[in-house]
Amino acid sequence: MDRAALIASFRKESGDRGVPAFWPEPDVSEFLDQGQNECAERARLLPDKTTPAVTRIALVTGQREYRIHPKIFDVVGATIQRPGGARRWPVDLSSGDTVQGIIDRSPNRSGWGERFYVYGSGNGEGTLGKFLVLDRAPTVNGGYLHLDVYRYPLEKLEDSDYPEIEPRYHPAMVHWACKVAYETRDMEYGASDRSKFHEVEFEKLIGARHDANVMRKHLRHRAGRVRPARF
Repeated sequence: MDRAALIASFRKESGDRGVPAFWPEPDVSEFLDQGQNECAERARLLPDKTTPAVTRIALVTGQREYRIHPKIFDVVGATIQRPGGARRWPVDLSSGDTVQGIIDRSPNRSGWGERFYVYGSGNGEGTLGKFLVLDRAPTVNGGYLHLDVYRYPLEKLEDSDYPEIEPRYHPAMVHWACKVAYETRDMEYGASDRSKFHEVEFEKLIGARHDANVMRKHLRHRAGRVRPARF
């Protein structure tokens, strides 16, 4: 569905068919954007390792910590491309304690990173921030860190006719938009029940959100990489 069809579907599902409509079109677009973000995160719909503006970071001499693109919500892998070469060397995703322990033991350790971790919070809008920390600081400029990530859509629906996620997930977007819309009418009798109904319908299509404990276990159980010898 394009933007107009999604808004029409929202009007039908929410019963907002009055003239003028109860929820203005810009508000509905915002609700749908939130729905697309929620779909992308819960179902991990937008893997990316090929969009340079999102997945490539220029490495800087002496710098271990880098801010990642605000649309990224999970980093699952990384490689380093050294200056002047095409080959990429894998870097292991590790826990913050592991990497920070290496840094604390060898604060002046430099060279090409072998491990990294990610910390911070992000909501796809850039109001917060996630950061990536390498166990080593590069000694020269010109290298790149290439990320393998899951991210939110790059454009808001109001700026694009079609959502970035696949059409089969568009009904879930509409249910989430209805859930959020009814939350704005929390003083109206029955609005809370309608909001909950649409949240349940959304979760039937997309699934429940993982809590922090599940995400930590997910990180711990990720398989490590076997690195080739470095020369």
